[in-house]
Amino acid sequence: MAGCSDVDSFNNIESIKYATTVVNLVMKEAFTVDANCGRYIKLREHYETFSYLISQPKIHWDRWKNTMHAPTEFWQLMFERFSLAKAYEHFGEPNYTALRAIFEGCVPHGAGPSRRGWNNEVIDVDAIVEVSSGSDEN
Repeated sequence: MAGCSDVDSFNNIESIKYATTVVNLVMKEAFTVDANCGRYIKLREHYETFSYLISQPKIHWDRWKNTMHAPTEFWQLMFERFSLAKAYEHFGEPNYTALRAIFEGCVPHGAGPSRRGWNNEVIDVDAIVEVSSGSDEN
């Protein structure tokens, strides 16, 4: 599994370290930073592959049914270029809304995976940590 040396920036590594600490505290887990860096890299690969596929004019993604439609020749070319493309031949990325929130830094508003309604709202993770650890500080 890829580790933190493969993560794309120092800020992302620091965010992963922080998130690992928060998850381990709140959920009483024992995830490692290195394992979470590997997970981040896999999620980024899914996000980038699916985003590329749905940006292509030869493909149609039905967001509400989460189905993919494209000519066979298109899929053959994509299978050669992207190892993950085969995963999307019939169905879209089920976690695309969450992946967009992670990699585009925005939180969806409203129902469904529509591109409408996205903004740059930031989730206040510090407030979560303060709430969960507030009783220990007293």
